[in-house]
Amino acid sequence: MKNWFGYIYYRVTKAYLKWDGTNGIVGILSISMIEALLIADFILFGLSFFYRRSELKSIPVNLGFVSLGILAFFIIVNYIKYSGKYEIYKALWMDEEIADRRVRGFLIIGNLILPWFLFFLLDRLT
Repeated sequence: MKNWFGYIYYRVTKAYLKWDGTNGIVGILSISMIEALLIADFILFGLSFFYRRSELKSIPVNLGFVSLGILAFFIIVNYIKYSGKYEIYKALWMDEEIADRRVRGFLIIGNLILPWFLFFLLDRLT
């Protein structure tokens, strides 16, 4: 699949279309959360090589501000990239096979859960 995040945007926006409209802010926030958490996972993994757990636990406020900054950056970038493009993505994927749609739906759920799982796993290991 060429544009996986575009597909995630399409499916999440489609699920929340009644409440959210075609701007798809929930889809944008979902993509931004995935990207920001993956970056946070990599940062936490890298820091675990240089700091002990007790040292990492003493600086959560600084890491929190950095994480919020990364999330804000991704929200802005994804808003510019995806806002109002629901109809374009709908035209691309509205005729997909039901079996493909189900498999991709499970992959989307996995993409939404996996970064959180890695984050909490790395938090426990560091």
